[in-house]
Amino acid sequence: MVAVRHIEKIPEDGDFTEIIEELKEKLSGTETLRLIAWVPVDKKRGHNYTVLTGHRLLFVRRGNFRMVGESEIFKDYPFHSIDEINVEERRGYDLLVLNLKSGSSKKLMIPEGSGPRITSVLRTLESEKKKMEEQGETATQKLEKLSELYDKGKLTKKEFKEKKERLLEEI
Repeated sequence: MVAVRHIEKIPEDGDFTEIIEELKEKLSGTETLRLIAWVPVDKKRGHNYTVLTGHRLLFVRRGNFRMVGESEIFKDYPFHSIDEINVEERRGYDLLVLNLKSGSSKKLMIPEGSGPRITSVLRTLESEKKKMEEQGETATQKLEKLSELYDKGKLTKKEFKEKKERLLEEI
């Protein structure tokens, strides 16, 4: 199950129940939701969600968006695929601009004025990852230790599988 202990929500009074339930089904059981930003595009049309987990940025669109193509979208941007992130201010909303290592860029609608909070969470996540790397263990080394623990009977098959999935996402 996806960890949802404390999620930073933008706006703070938004109702995120439905999207959190959907994310619980789509994300690996070891991912932690860190931030959800919600932009109502228009009451009749739908909503855009920007979601940060410990490993990736997700963009989810729900509603009637026939004019822009797909109406239901679930886009996944692992952090290792993002080269740079910028924020462009617009009237009524901001754009989160992702410059990807592939050379392409993506623009995601986020709540007006939320760019600094989102980029702050991203910097925190990046700092946490660097700190883990500085502690000397790579994901591959952790996998080896995990296998040893499983072979010694110190982990159940379910625990081993969940932890292995999380580590594979880091590679």
